[in-house]
Amino acid sequence: MNKLDQSRIFLWILPVSAWAVISILSFFIPAAGDDWYSSTPIVDFSWRLFLPKNTFWRPIEPALRLLLGQIPFAFPYLNHLLIVIAHGLTAYIISKITGFAGLSKRTTALACAVFLISPAVCATVFSVDGFNQAWSTALGFLSVWSYLRFKRPGNIIGWLSFAMIATLFKESGVAWFAAAPLVAVAIEGRPILNRSQMSRIGWSVLIGVCGALFYLALRFALRANIVLGSESGRYSMHLSPIVWLKNIILLVGLSTTAIDTLAVFLPPRNIVLAAASFAASLPLMVLTALGVSRHRQRARILLLITSAAVVSMPHLLIEHSGEMHAYPTFAVLALLMAFAVDDLVVSSRRSIAFAIGLFLLASIGVGMHKWQLMYSHSLTAVPVARSIDAQTTEKKPETVLVVIVKDNLPGYSVFYQDPAKASAWGMSVIELWEWKYPKKFLYADDKNSAGQHYDAMWVVYPNGRVVVKPGGVN
Repeated sequence: MNKLDQSRIFLWILPVSAWAVISILSFFIPAAGDDWYSSTPIVDFSWRLFLPKNTFWRPIEPALRLLLGQIPFAFPYLNHLLIVIAHGLTAYIISKITGFAGLSKRTTALACAVFLISPAVCATVFSVDGFNQAWSTALGFLSVWSYLRFKRPGNIIGWLSFAMIATLFKESGVAWFAAAPLVAVAIEGRPILNRSQMSRIGWSVLIGVCGALFYLALRFALRANIVLGSESGRYSMHLSPIVWLKNIILLVGLSTTAIDTLAVFLPPRNIVLAAASFAASLPLMVLTALGVSRHRQRARILLLITSAAVVSMPHLLIEHSGEMHAYPTFAVLALLMAFAVDDLVVSSRRSIAFAIGLFLLASIGVGMHKWQLMYSHSLTAVPVARSIDAQTTEKKPETVLVVIVKDNLPGYSVFYQDPAKASAWGMSVIELWEWKYPKKFLYADDKNSAGQHYDAMWVVYPNGRVVVKPGGVN
């Protein structure tokens, strides 16, 4: 083996190790919260599972759940496996794109390492229900790669096909209809500010908009009363500049720093830890900003920034963006960082090595903090399920009325949930009951539950205490 081959192998030890570490850690995280009603095995087949719901349409998700219904012992390990494969695939495509653009091998390896292990990816990679977000992003990048690598009309067919599949994984994937050609044109490096390139960008975006409209038409045809965004709650659609600004700050902050958000948002707040993790990000942030300001092709950088904004748009419009929503934004910004620092990798090698080394060390520390908290609080769903099982001495209920006793216990994202939320208010018992019961959940505060019969009532307290009562009519 010659020195060049040895050097390349050494370069890729860092990103491959980062992917391996975060992948292994993810397999220890049990189901919690949303996982219990979005990712668990389904044993009863129905075509209705594949039709749009009032707010969401993710037809690939029930296919995985039906598969898990045949092999329930694989839950949640198969979910985790598919997520880390998608995470690795996105990093691989980033490496192919940077190589296509002529960036150095060193820059490519460092950018992939930063993407693979940054705290911005933890909510997606660690969560059992990160399946949709991870694959939507991976397919979005495949749409970019198709646009770059194939000749017409293959590039258009590939781009639109992958963008459509990305959207069927998660609704926010619709952004790739417009974002993919923007990223691809930026990557090509041709002069952008001329008539032919501007015309090309315009036509590509127009075709992408037509692709998005086709998706909406298909969804409307399958269910006429669709809603774009929830009518209330954190996923409700907002056109408020204040909401947009708040979400921009969150998504950009998560995507450009290794700051420990748990120390910022979760009481008791740890200002020292938050400041230290943010300070560890500053050298890389400064060098990236320096690289952007000195870049020879400003239009390319501006187009990548625009692409990141387009990918982020679906998550800017909702009431409250979460950490998982930063994942596609960060993937595009990792690409931007690679372009910004490529020249500095040669001219300021030591500075770049120090900045990225410090960022990666902070990322490992913050990532472990998030993993530890997520792991420990996910386990609190188990006693809730056991309590319900112990109190259910007769026939397993098919329909349950859930009464949620609310209080002001702290919580944050997928990382810290009280026992009631971790168990999805008792839904975690379905694992003990072999994924068959209950078949239907009613909620006391839901007006649509009024007048409906239920076989049992669960009064669920935030600390995990559950009182099981006899059935009746709500």
